[in-house]
Amino acid sequence: MIPRPARASIVIAALIAGSIGLSDGRGDATPAVRAVVRPQQVRAGDRITVEIAARGLRGAGAVAFHLVFDPSLLEPVPEGFTEGAFLRQGGASTSFLASPASTGERIFVGIARLGASRGARGSGPLCRLTFRALAPGTTSVLFDRASVTSPSGGPRATRFVPARLVIGR
Repeated sequence: MIPRPARASIVIAALIAGSIGLSDGRGDATPAVRAVVRPQQVRAGDRITVEIAARGLRGAGAVAFHLVFDPSLLEPVPEGFTEGAFLRQGGASTSFLASPASTGERIFVGIARLGASRGARGSGPLCRLTFRALAPGTTSVLFDRASVTSPSGGPRATRFVPARLVIGR
């Protein structure tokens, strides 16, 4: 049996790591940023949109992450990278950067509210990233070095949820 203080520390560590969900009593789940692939099944040569969507965020001033993908199956189409409306809530000005890495297996993304003292809250699209399917296979788009921060730069506990897609012949 684990002593009570140690159990509390384990639960707190799990919450910080985002490995378990909580409800705030209103039915809201743990804040999350999700990759949503549309369509989930495509053929080689087709374009795919990966929407990065916020769900249940509170006080978000900036979101930054690397979106990691298999470069043998997916090719980024930078002219198809667009910012979503989520961080522009209340008419806030934003800065949006989405750039493929020279190594070819990730896209660097950063979105921030500029000069806003209050963060965005709720759910909505952060950005959309377009890819071209190169070859048949099953793959995932994953988050690395991901964070959500408040307007003052403090961390906001958030789960980052990857997505899978199937590329047919």
